[in-house]
Amino acid sequence: MSPIAGAAKSEVGQFYCRSWSALVSYAFIWTGEFCLAEDAVQTAFVKLMDKDMLPRELRPYMFRAVRNEALQRRRSANREPPLPEGFDTWWSLAAPECSCAESKDLMDEAMKILREQERETIVLKELVGMTLREIAQIQEVSIKTVASWHRRGMFKLRQRLYELEGKQPPK
Repeated sequence: MSPIAGAAKSEVGQFYCRSWSALVSYAFIWTGEFCLAEDAVQTAFVKLMDKDMLPRELRPYMFRAVRNEALQRRRSANREPPLPEGFDTWWSLAAPECSCAESKDLMDEAMKILREQERETIVLKELVGMTLREIAQIQEVSIKTVASWHRRGMFKLRQRLYELEGKQPPK
């Protein structure tokens, strides 16, 4: 097998530079540890570079590859955290512009009520900026399913944030 070379290697390098923090943040959701998340991202890129050619759509492919690597590392470490300790660290990586510690704490607490698919969908859509189609490719489900998870998750998140702030949610 001949590894990727030339212009494709340059494209991967540029993608790596643009997407590293988003990929590590995404992997952190699954591993709960920053070093395992970084390892998952690195391994996914090494495996990509060993391929004969780039996938047609690099972004969804890499997010799926990183998720798979992170899940593998979590399984091998025998961890099953529904929401990792240090979630605030993840939030800082994913949304550095949000500096209010109280807001981060509220969001951490609110995210705990979401199912894994809803949480993943919201993170990819709202923080990473992926389209529903890209998310559907990563999760290997239909776009309608992803849209449903996003809609349901956002509804739960809004409701929970109102509760946590001691306010009555709008009807």
